[in-house]
Amino acid sequence: MPEGGIGRGMTRTLRVAAVQAEPVLLDAKATLAKAADLIREAGAQGAGLIVFPETFVPAYAQWAHSARFEDALHKRVFARLARNSVRVPEDLGVIADAARRARATVAIGVTERVDGESPANLYNTLAYFGPDGSYLGKHRKLVATHHERTIYRAGGGDTLRAMEVDGVRFGGLLCWNNFMPLARYALYRQGIQVYLAPTADDLPSWQTAMQFIARESRCFVVCATLLQRKSRFPEDFELRGDPAWEAENEWNERGGSCILAPDGTYLAGPVYEEETILYADLDLDQVVAERLTFDPAGHYSAGDVLRLQVAGLDPATRT
Repeated sequence: MPEGGIGRGMTRTLRVAAVQAEPVLLDAKATLAKAADLIREAGAQGAGLIVFPETFVPAYAQWAHSARFEDALHKRVFARLARNSVRVPEDLGVIADAARRARATVAIGVTERVDGESPANLYNTLAYFGPDGSYLGKHRKLVATHHERTIYRAGGGDTLRAMEVDGVRFGGLLCWNNFMPLARYALYRQGIQVYLAPTADDLPSWQTAMQFIARESRCFVVCATLLQRKSRFPEDFELRGDPAWEAENEWNERGGSCILAPDGTYLAGPVYEEETILYADLDLDQVVAERLTFDPAGHYSAGDVLRLQVAGLDPATRT
């Protein structure tokens, strides 16, 4: 297998991994341990960039779909989620260590809490660690979607930035924030080659979006999608027996992870209803080749007519 890319030298080939796995639901410590095992597995297969789903630690708050105003059960679930949220990067040492041992960059979705803020202030966050175990930064979901608005606070433009490791630029948006044209463009203009799209969306329409974004960005797209089954929640889960919760299907989130080329073709996936790690070897020169005909932040950007300013993002950020 080729060995190149982020954390593995300066070659033009990068092996990426999209992790499709189920957290140990609402147990942050156990889920972090599982994530470390998956990083080791992907690293052993030569992955230089390993991507986890949205809010992998400790769970995606799908149960909020059935929430009712002032509902006592949902209040207790929220408190449980808050107890199992993590500080970034302070509580993610096991991930940093696993990234270092695997010599890979890791992007992992977490529910974040912040020292000095209310313990009820939670963020849907994508945290990045480099192949030396260093903390690279984070992105917070800009807008919580539908039921998520009862759980997560809004992120800001200060975390809407690309990362770079070993000459490879990458960045991502979380779930339906990928439908925000200006947020996508904010990443394109920073020169990304690999676009990350961790999500909880398992609908067929999501695959259409991934193909479009690959063609629009002329980037490789790595989409890691959640698995979540009702039967895997703890025995003492607060909503067990609640009619609104029990009426939903066993599969809350079915997966659909995939990896796409800059022309929108699939390199791996989509895969549903099973734990797996998808791999693909990316020829980074293909990003440049595909931009011969369309470059969204280059000759096709109409920079003399259209400009984007992102509040909180350093104006010196690469354009």
